[in-house]
Amino acid sequence: MKQKKNIVILIAIFVLISLIILPKSLGDLDELWNYSFAKNIAEGRLPYRDFNMIQTPLLPLILGLILKLFANELIVMRILAIVLCTTVFFLVYKILEKRLNINTYVGLGITVFLIYIFKDHVRIDYNFAVLLMVLILIYLELGKKISVESSKKYDLLIGVIAGTSILFKQTTGLAISAITIGYKILEIEKKENIKKYLKIVLYRMIGVFIPLALFALYLITYGIWSEFIDYTILGVKTFSNSIPYTNLFENDKIIIKILAVVLPIFLAVQGILGAVTKQREQANKYIVLFSYSVASAIVIFPITDEIHFLIGTLPCIIGMFYIIYNIINKFLKGNIKVFLKYFIQVASILIFICFIVYQGLSLKNKDTFSSLNHYSYIPISNGIETQIKEMIKYLNSNEDVYILDSSSIVYKIPLDTYSKNYDMFLKGNLGSKGEGGIIEDLKNKEDIKVLIMKEKYSRNWQNPEEVRKYITGNWNKTGEIQLFDIYEK
Repeated sequence: MKQKKNIVILIAIFVLISLIILPKSLGDLDELWNYSFAKNIAEGRLPYRDFNMIQTPLLPLILGLILKLFANELIVMRILAIVLCTTVFFLVYKILEKRLNINTYVGLGITVFLIYIFKDHVRIDYNFAVLLMVLILIYLELGKKISVESSKKYDLLIGVIAGTSILFKQTTGLAISAITIGYKILEIEKKENIKKYLKIVLYRMIGVFIPLALFALYLITYGIWSEFIDYTILGVKTFSNSIPYTNLFENDKIIIKILAVVLPIFLAVQGILGAVTKQREQANKYIVLFSYSVASAIVIFPITDEIHFLIGTLPCIIGMFYIIYNIINKFLKGNIKVFLKYFIQVASILIFICFIVYQGLSLKNKDTFSSLNHYSYIPISNGIETQIKEMIKYLNSNEDVYILDSSSIVYKIPLDTYSKNYDMFLKGNLGSKGEGGIIEDLKNKEDIKVLIMKEKYSRNWQNPEEVRKYITGNWNKTGEIQLFDIYEK
């Protein structure tokens, strides 16, 4: 019976996520950049050498292989996004229900709430892949019986999972790995157990190094060590933009403002409860939640926008609901508790059904499926498709044209071409030489045209403005095309 319930909930989450992702109109640049990474891999290009990216490449490598095996289409990426996000939220439900012993329908209600606040951001993304690794670690760690004795296979597995997160995104992954290796020290109660805990640390450390060694072998085999360092380490230093945490208090959504205030408090409470709770099993739950909440939160900085905040704090949100559930459960007695149990059961199911119906009804829009190369079965407005087709026609009839704008990838994907640095034209994504390197490269090019966004339109907040100033100050404007001004030397 329980297994059937899990299957029904899994299918329901899958359907809901599908109804959120599939109807999205073309235009999400994060989605297109991630598709472009995978597309480049599928077409035989090497990361860092042939196309610019600043994160470690495991997700594009996996997705590129799938695209090559099935179809090199954006719709395939959306299907994979549905699988990834369904797994993430089903795992959240299982952590709540199985590992934290929260009532099934309360856990379901919390999961639906989380899907709702994430719904504008669910997509294929390396941050979601890292989040999945964190949730797997939490699920396994909460299910492990507390012991000072190392289980070699288990600790190696935990280390491998943590190390794999580094291959999805190095910054967050390193924090997760460090926490995974070191947080067990918080459980030491007797000095004579230190050696036993150090054995746990050793096996986990070995586990972390296994995927890192395989990745190093990949870099050596293809000879891209220097390019990897240039973009993922040295290049990141050129990223000077940031979004402060206080930006969350100006968010249009009240729930984001509330979470921005309460989550740091609940994070501290998790840490305190882990330290003062006498019942060892209970204390371990708080320690695990606190440790991985801290590790996951690394992704929030320096860009504290809504999506980075939600992904980074999801483990902390789980911990928050666990604390609230325990408090309420402790004080509720008798008939009130029974009534509330059945009320939540009915309410959770109804809310889930209503959410699915609402998303289903929202499918009715004026967009049609795109006829553009690689965008098949993707909804797109007639106006946007006409604009893209006109840009493609211009690019096909003019050689050596560079679009110095974040939207470049929209037009280049259907053309099956990629201009390194220019088709992900963002500050911090241009290698160690940054904007100066781009300006120098443009100076050395002959007989080229560059397109920059017209002044009346808003530009991406990471747009390399120094390059733009160089073009407008030294080159000649020779025409216009759609949203862009055309410049030549």
